[in-house]
Amino acid sequence: MVKCVNKVEIATTLVSRQVIIYLKPPNNAQAFVRFLPSGQESFSMTGQLSAQSSAQSNSSLLQMEWNNFEDCSEITSYSYRIQSNGEVVVDWTDAGLKDMFSNEHLKLKSGQTYTTEVHAVNGGGFTSSGVKSSLIVASEPPALTGVFYRILVVHFLV
Repeated sequence: MVKCVNKVEIATTLVSRQVIIYLKPPNNAQAFVRFLPSGQESFSMTGQLSAQSSAQSNSSLLQMEWNNFEDCSEITSYSYRIQSNGEVVVDWTDAGLKDMFSNEHLKLKSGQTYTTEVHAVNGGGFTSSGVKSSLIVASEPPALTGVFYRILVVHFLV
């Protein structure tokens, strides 16, 4: 509540809604980001061994989604970037409040790993630490080696 009084004792009182002042960045303990593989051949694995690995054949499009950033005030925006071998492919981009983004017309190289990093920003302007995920682009078929493998199938009768 704020009360203002002028020199002739005329007063005005105003009440505002509750304001939360939070001096910490958003929490990313439960947050995730993952690529959404695209192309004729693509897959995504999740689990303890895979560490959220993905691969795709499309060499011009990267799509990703993120979620579960938490903040006591509110998340006001997200930003992301994409790198490959330490080189920036897409520099920090403001995604607003979107939790999914597509990047088209890229020139991705087959065999390269691409990593995205996402930050959340809260109402106080504090930025969370990054959450990352990686994807491998495999747009070319594997080379034939000429090595012959024989598969032996054994059936057991019970």
